[in-house]
Amino acid sequence: MLELAQVMLAAAGLSFLGVGLQRPDIDWGTMVAEGRNVLADAWWVTVFPGLAVVVTALAANILSNWMRAAGDPLQGGLLAASTLKQET
Repeated sequence: MLELAQVMLAAAGLSFLGVGLQRPDIDWGTMVAEGRNVLADAWWVTVFPGLAVVVTALAANILSNWMRAAGDPLQGGLLAASTLKQET
């Protein structure tokens, strides 16, 4: 799961630089790169795809940490204890 965030950020970065996907294919890196030209007039064209990349990478990292903690027998009790602690 940690590799997912790295690969996604690498693909978006390459597309932003013009080395990745080209038209008619589209991805978040291409959308951010095309939005640079209209940043002063339409900031949302660049900001929302950039936020989507950040939120997706962060969600993948949080999910991978949770999966590691839930699957590790040594930390399984800690995960259950922390959820019980939050409920009370």
